[in-house]
Amino acid sequence: MSPFQYLSEEWRAEAERRLKAELTPERMNNITSSMSNVYLDCPGGGSKYLLFRFENGALTELRRRPSSTSPAPTTSSPRSHGPSWGPRKPS
Repeated sequence: MSPFQYLSEEWRAEAERRLKAELTPERMNNITSSMSNVYLDCPGGGSKYLLFRFENGALTELRRRPSSTSPAPTTSSPRSHGPSWGPRKPS
């Protein structure tokens, strides 16, 4: 098997396959959450955005797409649990 180019569509598909096969809902403590990452200055130029979404401990989405150079704002939605990570206002 040849190696996958990091953050390529083939890499994303293989990462999704492995995560679904290896991470059980029990191992993930049945968490419902999402996490996004923005990678800057990627090989080949530009930036990439990667989103992981888990519902009841199961990976439901692993999305990859080109991104602008500025990270997307962090927000909390009714489907997320826990704090919205980002800058905090001073107390």
